[in-house]
Amino acid sequence: MTIKNLLRWFGPPAIECDDENRHRIVLINGMINASLVFVLLVFLGNLTDPSTLLRNYLIDLTLFAAFLVIRIVLNKGNFDAAGIAASVLGFIIITVSIISDGTVRSTATFLLLLVIIVSGILYKIAGIVISTVASSLVVLALILAENSGLLPSPHYSLSLLHWFLLTITFAIVGGIVGFSDHITQQAIKRSKSELLERQRVESDLRFVNEELKNRVLEVEKLQEKLREQALRDPLTELYNRRYITEALSREILRSRREGCPLSVIIGDLDHFKLVNDTYGHQVGDLFLVEVARLFKRNIRGSDSVCRYGGEEFLFVLPGASLDTARKRAEDIRLQVAQLAVLHEGKALAITMSFGIAVFPVHGEECEEMITKADQALYDAKRMGRNLVRIWGN
Repeated sequence: MTIKNLLRWFGPPAIECDDENRHRIVLINGMINASLVFVLLVFLGNLTDPSTLLRNYLIDLTLFAAFLVIRIVLNKGNFDAAGIAASVLGFIIITVSIISDGTVRSTATFLLLLVIIVSGILYKIAGIVISTVASSLVVLALILAENSGLLPSPHYSLSLLHWFLLTITFAIVGGIVGFSDHITQQAIKRSKSELLERQRVESDLRFVNEELKNRVLEVEKLQEKLREQALRDPLTELYNRRYITEALSREILRSRREGCPLSVIIGDLDHFKLVNDTYGHQVGDLFLVEVARLFKRNIRGSDSVCRYGGEEFLFVLPGASLDTARKRAEDIRLQVAQLAVLHEGKALAITMSFGIAVFPVHGEECEEMITKADQALYDAKRMGRNLVRIWGN
């Protein structure tokens, strides 16, 4: 076995586990290695003492073999069993060492503190409580045994071995404290890193959400704009035929529910084809734009008006009775007649005819209302144009 393989064997085993158990494995591995070194040093110290009994060598070798077995158990992944076995065996060794010294005032007694520290780190509160109670009971039993003369004669010699063992104990305790501090600092550093990462992610998420919110608002505005464009005539900017049909259907339902009248007016520019043929479509478009502006100035907020055909317009007047619709149509007819469009220095005029149908007197369905208003318009055209006619009159 090469030195590299030996170091790898004494290193902590690579076991699939979380960070907490990984720290426990590292600590158990260090405790086993320290115990192996401790027993080996005791064995070497005994070799320097000619009075050492054979049984002491056998005990040292047995303990060394026991810790090797515990290391094998740890390498197989049974870190809980290895930790408990190492703690119990260490506790037994310390107890036997105190007995062999013949007094609880020996250096070995201080090693019980090491057992308590290691047990606390490995097994938290349970380890601290169990190891503290066990150490207290053992010390109490040894005090009673010493006072009763049951222990062998105490050996008070301050040999180099005792000094060396105490030094090793100090080093082990310092190593454990350093290891614990290292683990704590790693945990704090990892927590800060995770906190910063979480804050960064939350900041990015807020930014993305804000961007998404803005995009959604832009899409909604665009959809509304497209919907408006789809429902409006591009030349006059009045609603188109599709919108007014839907609006009329809704208003008929409301009028039926509330029991109020509803008037439909269809208007058509007189001799509009002649205007286009004589002056051109640009002049015709000017007339369409101007009359559309006039309509917008003469309708209420609840009214609707659309470009129903080429030069034909449809008005929906919720709540308007027959008389109200007639007055509105007459007023608009007079204003259209006074409208003038300049062309090559010449003021051009045009007139308009209207047909009216009223819900529910003349009909109760959308198409029926439009048909009857259109028939009334036809009567106005037939009777000389620039007139307002009511269906059936």
